[in-house]
Amino acid sequence: MIERRRLSLLPSPRGAMASSEFARPPGPLDGGDSYAENGTTMVENDENEFEGRTSLRQDVLGPPLEVKLRVFDEGLQKEKEFYCETKLLLAHMSYFRKYLTESDDTDILIHCDIYVFSWLMKYVKSKEVEDLPVLNDENCLSVLIASNFLEMRTLVGECVSYIADHFKKLLHMPTDLNFLTQELVNQLADEMDVVTLEEVWQEIESSGRHPKSKANDEVKSLGAKNLLDKLYERKLAKIIATSGDVFAWCATCCKIYCKTFEKDLLCPKAKVKISLEGEVKARHDPSPKWEVKEYLSNLKEVCHHRHLY
Repeated sequence: MIERRRLSLLPSPRGAMASSEFARPPGPLDGGDSYAENGTTMVENDENEFEGRTSLRQDVLGPPLEVKLRVFDEGLQKEKEFYCETKLLLAHMSYFRKYLTESDDTDILIHCDIYVFSWLMKYVKSKEVEDLPVLNDENCLSVLIASNFLEMRTLVGECVSYIADHFKKLLHMPTDLNFLTQELVNQLADEMDVVTLEEVWQEIESSGRHPKSKANDEVKSLGAKNLLDKLYERKLAKIIATSGDVFAWCATCCKIYCKTFEKDLLCPKAKVKISLEGEVKARHDPSPKWEVKEYLSNLKEVCHHRHLY
């Protein structure tokens, strides 16, 4: 018996328009699985032994249960149907575990970009690495947002790595990375190196000083700076979390110093002492009330996170 459910996915940014190849009736997805008239999956395999085991399992247990996914694209005002084994769907898209079990045979309505969902279905059904769909500059952001919503953790990591590797190029494209959630921003910051962030920052600064810069360029630069601020904030937070007890503030000279090298540092205003070995000592006097987290929090009101970092 078919149970009908309605789920609404947040519409992802359109990385590319759905082409005419995405016809409405269920069928092969770019060389993927084909479907019999009753909707069951037919897997072709050249190895007779594997086919025999698969055929025997289906004779005994029957065909694997499938979910019918009806995807409605609000931008195109078009609907397309997809079929996927319930077990396979739950293995790749953890989001559906809240609504389905492996024993469900269900009809689900989803609001999503058809092109993006077609890409995701091909990713889910790919059995070999060479069969996987390709991430590119046009679809990486859309795929990232959709896969993050569907809780496809492996794919999310792949998308974040791609964006980190092509960060400078993507900033010049008509994509807005400020749509990323804080969790995704944190992952992106962990993937990116400071050298790339500095290069992007310097590029934005130089373009902003150009006398012929357009209003649209200034708006885009402002958005890029906002994103960079979030990335630096994440990197700064990680440093503070791992080295919160490393820094101290000297109550004598009012300077911040590193506790790791405390024995080798001289306080310029401390009382000088000479040891029996003739060693000159002028130690810093750490303030017990000073905390680096509170200090940086106050500076955030007047400084960019890049400067603090």
